[in-house]
Amino acid sequence: MVLGDACKSGWILWATAAVSALTVGDSSPPGALNVVVVIADAWRYSAFGGADEPDALALTPRLDAFRAESIDFSRCYAAYPLCTPSRIAIQSGLYVTRHNVTKNGHPLALGTPTMAETFRDLGYDTAHFGKWHVGGDGWGSKNAMKILSQGHRHGYAHWEQGVSQTGHGYGDYRHPVLLTDSGFVVAESGTWEPTFYTDRALLWLKQSERRHKPFLLTLSWRPPHGPWGSEPKMALEAVMQRYKGLVQAGAEKGSTVKKLRNNMPLERWEQLVKRDDELLLMMKGYYAAGQGLDHEFGRVLDALDKSRQAQNTLVVFASDHGEMLESHGRTGKGHWYDESARVPLMLRLPAGSMVSAASSAPTGKKGDGSGAGGGIVAPLVAEGGRTFAGATSLTDLYPTLVSLAANPGGGDQESMSEKAKAYFLVKQGVLTLGRGAEMG
Repeated sequence: MVLGDACKSGWILWATAAVSALTVGDSSPPGALNVVVVIADAWRYSAFGGADEPDALALTPRLDAFRAESIDFSRCYAAYPLCTPSRIAIQSGLYVTRHNVTKNGHPLALGTPTMAETFRDLGYDTAHFGKWHVGGDGWGSKNAMKILSQGHRHGYAHWEQGVSQTGHGYGDYRHPVLLTDSGFVVAESGTWEPTFYTDRALLWLKQSERRHKPFLLTLSWRPPHGPWGSEPKMALEAVMQRYKGLVQAGAEKGSTVKKLRNNMPLERWEQLVKRDDELLLMMKGYYAAGQGLDHEFGRVLDALDKSRQAQNTLVVFASDHGEMLESHGRTGKGHWYDESARVPLMLRLPAGSMVSAASSAPTGKKGDGSGAGGGIVAPLVAEGGRTFAGATSLTDLYPTLVSLAANPGGGDQESMSEKAKAYFLVKQGVLTLGRGAEMG
C-alpha cells in the first residue's frame, strides 16, 4: 500500500526530520532516562499476592508496591504466547506476522532493527543478563557461542547470557552459568539462578555510575517457568501455608473443595487437595518461584534507590507469556486463553517526570498494514499509580520506551511520540524515506 495520504500530509518529510532528531550516535539526548527492563518467563497476570485474584498463592509485596507506583497495563497481551515469538516481538517491535517466527528456537533475522540497537544509536550503554531465546540459541552452551561469534546480540554491548551447564537442555535452577565475552561465569553450586543473574546485573549497574552515560539494562529470569523443585525454601514454605489455608477454609464450610480459580476443572482441584505429587509440585513451585522473584525485583529497586539512579530511571516489569496452571484443564503456554496470553506490564516513570497526562506514547493505527507496534495508547502520568485497562501488547514496548526515554522533560510529548514512531517505522523498513514510499 502506497502511503499516498502520508505523502500528501508531509509525513515522509517529517519522518526524515524524526530520524535526524533521534539518531544521535554517541551523544545521548539531554536528560535522557536510564531504562531497566525486567522480564520473567511464564508469569500470568493474576499471579500476584496483592491481586484481586483467587489463585494468588504467592506473596509479592515488592511488586505490589511497584504496581501502586506505576502504570499497570492490566490488559496487556503477548504478541504470541510462546517464548521465542514473544521475545522477538519485544526486542523488534514487530508482530509475529512480520518477524515470521512462530516456534521456539528460530532466530530473529540478522539485520532486523531492535530496541537495543536504537538505544545504542541514541548514545546509551546497553546490557543483557539472563535468558535470551531470541537468537535461535536454545539453551545449550554450544548454540549460545554462535551468538557471540555471529552477531546475534542485536545491539547489546555487554552480554551475559544464561546457558545450561551441561551444554544442552533446559537444566535446573541450581547450577546457573552465564556466557560472557570473557568466557563462562559459573555460580557457586546451589545458588538459585535468578539470584545469580540479579547479582551480575547489579554489579554492572554499580559500575554504570562511573560511565556518565544513560543505559538500557535488560534482566531476564527463567522462572516461574518450570522445571520446578529448586525454589527458595522460605518461599516454598509460605506458599504451602497459604495453600493449606485454602483447603482448611473449604473444610470449615463443609467442603474439602475450594478451587484456586473458577475455570480449573473440579476433578483436578480434588486431585490437588489429595496431594497429587505432580500437581502439587507444579502449583507450589510456580508460586514459590514468583515469590522468590519478587525478592529479586526488590533488590533491583533497592540498588537504584541506593545509587540515586531511581530518580532518573524508567523501570519496566513484564513477562513473555503466561501459564495455564490447569485453567480449562490445560497446562503450559501456547494457548490462546487469558491465562497463557495475558501478561503483566508495569511501567514506572521517575518521580517528578514531566510527562503530560493529556499526551500519549506513540500510537499505531489499527489496520495500518505495517506489521509493527506503534506504541501504547494510554495517558502517562508520573506521580502515583494508575491502571490502564485498554488492550495493549508487548509489541508496543520498544517504540514506547524510545519515546519516553528520549523526551524525559515533557515538552511536546505528542510530537515527540510521533517522531519516535516515524523513526521506528523507518528503521524497520516499513516506511521508506523518499518517493513511492510503501507500507507493507
